Amino acid sequence: MSEDDGLTAPGYFTGNKQKKQRKKSMDQEDRVAKRVGGYRQKASGALPGNRGDVKGVELLGECKRTDKKSISVTIAYLEKITHEALAYDKIPAVAIEFGDTPKLVSRDWVMVPADFMQDLLEAYRGNSD
Repeated sequence: MSEDDGLTAPGYFTGNKQKKQRKKSMDQEDRVAKRVGGYRQKASGALPGNRGDVKGVELLGECKRTDKKSISVTIAYLEKITHEALAYDKIPAVAIEFGDTPKLVSRDWVMVPADFMQDLLEAYRGNSD
């Protein structure tokens, strides 16, 4: 079986890869939760009443990660996390991790609404005098 012959391996051959990817995702969620002073949601927010991957005091976050060079974030995805965050009276956030980055580029990035980013910058500037 090779990529060229059009055949795919049975699930029991690819299970370890899926487990490794899930472990990387859970590690990311744990890191994000620690940074925001929150916790990782059980079942990554898949259970009713437990939306988002990470819940903090101020934020409700979704986590995305990849070992590739790019990642896609759609309007529908942002709409989903925004609705879920508003239901909890939280600020929506998307944490993105790139598994392999050049030395000067952080592997972890966060997307938040621009008005919240502006508030953060204003608070930072006010505290740095």
